[in-house]
This record gives sequence, C-alpha cells and structure tokens, in this order.
Amino acid sequence: MTLAVVVPAYNGSELLRQFLPSVAQSARLAGASQIIVVDDASTDGSAEAAREAAPDVEVIPRAANGGFGAAVNGGVRAARADLVAVCMTDMELAPECLTAACEACAPEDVFAAGFHLKTSEGSGNAGVTALPFRRGLFHTEFPGGGQPELFQADRTDIAFAVGGAMVVKKERFDALGGFDALYAPYFWEDIDLCWRAWMRGWRCVNEPRAIAWHRHPHQTVNSTSQAERRQAIVWRNRIAFLIKNIHDRHMLREHRLWMLLMIAKAAVRGDRTLAQAAKEARKLAGTRPNPAPGRWSERELAHLLATPRACREYKKA
Repeated sequence: MTLAVVVPAYNGSELLRQFLPSVAQSARLAGASQIIVVDDASTDGSAEAAREAAPDVEVIPRAANGGFGAAVNGGVRAARADLVAVCMTDMELAPECLTAACEACAPEDVFAAGFHLKTSEGSGNAGVTALPFRRGLFHTEFPGGGQPELFQADRTDIAFAVGGAMVVKKERFDALGGFDALYAPYFWEDIDLCWRAWMRGWRCVNEPRAIAWHRHPHQTVNSTSQAERRQAIVWRNRIAFLIKNIHDRHMLREHRLWMLLMIAKAAVRGDRTLAQAAKEARKLAGTRPNPAPGRWSERELAHLLATPRACREYKKA
C-alpha cells in the first residue's frame, strides 16, 4: 500500500525545524510518495520553516485557522495514497516508525495503527489507549504511559489512535467523513473518529515497533489559548461526544444523573464552566441524527474499549 504523510501546523516554525526532518526520514524509508504540511493560517513563518526542514515537502496554506481536525482533513484530501500518516509538529519519529505502522495496517479489518508513543526516553507506551464509561461519562486513559514494562512487544487493540500519531486507511477515513468539525478547534475528534470506525467493525491497533517521541505535548494549544478556555473546550467536546454517539437509555440516564450532581457541586464553588460546557455541547450535538446501527451495541462497544486487548481477542462469538 502507498503512503502519504500529513503534518498539520499552526505557528510551529521552531518545532518543524526541529522534528520534521525525522518525519521525512521515516517517510522516505517507508516509501512515502508525499509529505504534506498544512499551514493553518500561521503567522510565524511555518511554511518557510517546513520547506527548510524538508525541501520536498508540499505546503498547503489555509486562509483561516480552522483547528486540528480541519487541517488534517484538508491534508488527507490532498493525499494520493492508500495510507495516510498524521504527525503532530512536535512528533519525533524513529526511522522505522512509519514502516512498522504501515505493516500494522495490513489486516483487512484494521482502520488505524497508532504509534508506540513516548514522552521521554524511559517512558512507557502512551499510544495504548482505553475509553471506560463510568459515572456517566467516558474517560480517556493511557494505561501504558507510566508503566514502561507494559505494551512493549505485542500489537494491541486500542480504543483510539492518538490523532497526531497514527497511520490510517485513507478510503475508510474518507468514508467516515474524516474528523468531525463539531470538535473544532481541538480535543476528542480522534476519539470520535475511532469510535465510529469500531462501530463499523474496523479496528484500531497500537504497533509497538512504531516508536515516536511526543516532545512537547500540547505546546501549540497551550501557547494559543488560556487554561480556562482549554478546560471549557475539553468539557464541551467530552459531553458532545456522548450526546452525539450514545442513545442507549441506561447510559443516558446515568449520564444525566451524574451531570446534575457535578454541575450542582461546581455551582456551589461558583464555577459555571461545566454548566456552560454542557449547554454548548447540547447545542452542537443535540440536533445530530442518530447514527446507523453498527456492529456493536453502544454498551457492548463501551465495554470492549474500556480495556486494551491483545489483537483479535475482541471478536464476538
């Protein structure tokens, strides 16, 4: 299968100079036909920095900043390949990373292969993810991140591939409509995409040989928005994900009860962030049509994605 690489960038000139060469090297070794940098209306010379770091890069400029999902969607549309790797600007790839991730996409039922994601040389594999549902909400967990002895050798079925550290099948990414603009500017779009893939019976896996280092997590987000705003976006999108994707009455009843309790407790502290986030989430996601029936019921899939599993253990009887 052919490969293209997409790097969404917003005011990331220094990160591109530092880390894009490693992406380009891994791409060349994997036989990639394109390296696409989507410049999301940067003002710091990110396009020029990308061309300096990797002279054969294709730069797609955006007239207005649309956020992570919109930038990736634009890059994937321009990709002429069977597989597309998505790499954040602060991602340093080992030479064999993309080759290994592409090999993990070979099984017909695989949708995406996430990288073996490290935050430091001795850290665990933060690319292994879980999505348990408890106390009325979904929780993102990275069980291998702080435990270097886990998830180092075997390919693992995971809840979602981290959106800026994965290889996906382009045809299936397109079939799902890419990242949903509902989550703009960032957070939860990758979880939503992979949930929808799983609903179709398409797996997300973590490939332990696809080693990458996430050198400056959330640097772009942290440098372009205030902490209170980021917290509000996380809460809004977390709730919107549930409203959009869950219609099981038992799960919704649990969600509503816990939301009432959490909003009331926050109000006592004088904090209206959660109440406002819930209101915005209902406005954004509440009018979406119910999704078509999938391979799993919503409760079955929530149970499945609560724990990473050795590949193929997930199969229904």
